Amino acid sequence: MTRRLAALAALLSLLVPAVAACGDGIGTAGTLVVLGPWLDDPGARDDESDVFRQVLAEYATANDLEITYQGTRAIGQALRAKVKDGTLPDIAILPTVGELATFATEELAQPVTPVVRSALRAPPGQTIVDHRALWRGERAYAVAIKTDVKSLIISSGSTGTRWCLGLSAAASPGWPGTDWIEDLLLQAMDVPSYESMASGKMEWSRTRPAWVTFAGYLGDRRHALLTSPVEAAGELAAGRCDRMHQSSFYAPPGATMVPSGQRMEVSGDFAARFTTNPAAEDLLRHLASGTAWVAAGQGRVFPLDPDPAAYQPPRREVAQRLRDAPNRCLDASDAMPPPMASAFQKAILEFVADPDRLDHLSGLLARLDKIQLQIGGERLTVRCSA
Repeated sequence: MTRRLAALAALLSLLVPAVAACGDGIGTAGTLVVLGPWLDDPGARDDESDVFRQVLAEYATANDLEITYQGTRAIGQALRAKVKDGTLPDIAILPTVGELATFATEELAQPVTPVVRSALRAPPGQTIVDHRALWRGERAYAVAIKTDVKSLIISSGSTGTRWCLGLSAAASPGWPGTDWIEDLLLQAMDVPSYESMASGKMEWSRTRPAWVTFAGYLGDRRHALLTSPVEAAGELAAGRCDRMHQSSFYAPPGATMVPSGQRMEVSGDFAARFTTNPAAEDLLRHLASGTAWVAAGQGRVFPLDPDPAAYQPPRREVAQRLRDAPNRCLDASDAMPPPMASAFQKAILEFVADPDRLDHLSGLLARLDKIQLQIGGERLTVRCSA
């Protein structure tokens, strides 16, 4: 088996992300420990890890604090391990809010209601999430500290129709494909139907039209499976393809960005507090305000309510649309229980790899339906909101 084929086989068979080494510690007076999903890539300048570390460094200097950042790809697993050994961080940031839900229901996370700017509330004993915060009853247990726009077509300016697609994401391979399916569903369905799908209350067989449409945009399947989202963006910048459906953060310089439809799918990085260290609440409030992200992100990072004037075109137009959108709908797979999200991503990889994908689609969706029925426990209720 060649090296590329071996890599492909590994990608299709294993979806468990590797854990980066990180130190343990509990913040005390004058110190904070922050656990997050971003690992530094020495070959990439100004990636999300660089941006976040700059935000923390500037805040630490201004407030005479010592802030330790611990990065890991398998952040849900790392956080659960820290619960067991008593080394909880002051703040944990997860890109998939579905992983945070159990920490709220088990009351391991501390309420962060004072830092949330949202009128959303959940009925007693239920958990609701929108793109701003995670609520259980009258209390918020996680707040989004930034957002990324998913409902975008990013173009090199060429009139060609070669689509860039990179599914080989180290942390969770397949997620760019789940974004495709979710956005196609969001634009084709009404908002309540999308909320039902994201909340696990819709049969996967009803999503079939989106998969069929997605199949029409696929090119070389092996190339898509072995290419990362960053590499796909590089191919767009180099003119080796013409457009991509991707998060706003990945748009290369000089690219144009246009909405993929009338509704907007967004993702968010959600922060939860795990100690009573008062400095943690102040840091959360600072992160959620968004001002630091705009400066450190050099126009590539959007807070929840961006000021379009802070950005240059084409991100200015994206910021305006993000601020004015009547319905911002959270990335559905981000709100799913981890086993369901993992199955969705694996299904994407299987679908793309299969040359007879449409013939086997009914069976693939039936397996997703079976997994959805088998998952026990409470499901997050997803709400689209302004």
